[in-house]
Amino acid sequence: MQDSLTEAQRAHAKMVVTLTETMRENTLLTTDRDMWKTRAQRYELREEEREAQTLEIGGLAGAITEDEANAIRKAMARLHHPDLGGNSDRMKAWNAALDKFSK
Repeated sequence: MQDSLTEAQRAHAKMVVTLTETMRENTLLTTDRDMWKTRAQRYELREEEREAQTLEIGGLAGAITEDEANAIRKAMARLHHPDLGGNSDRMKAWNAALDKFSK
């Protein structure tokens, strides 16, 4: 009887240690995930700003014809269209930037 009680206490202590370690690792992983997610979101915002600014700052404002804008739109759709696994926000940004050149 004493042996089974001692064994149960050891099993309980080991389970507590294991759960504590698992919770600590989970907390670290969650923190890392959130950090990388925030960095990725900041990077995406900077990319979208760069893409939008490229059309304006790059001197393209008056240099692109409507046909060229449509060709760019098709190329960007192949890369960023959500139906093809792309980023819908990025596609919206390209469409908004290219709408300035359409009549």
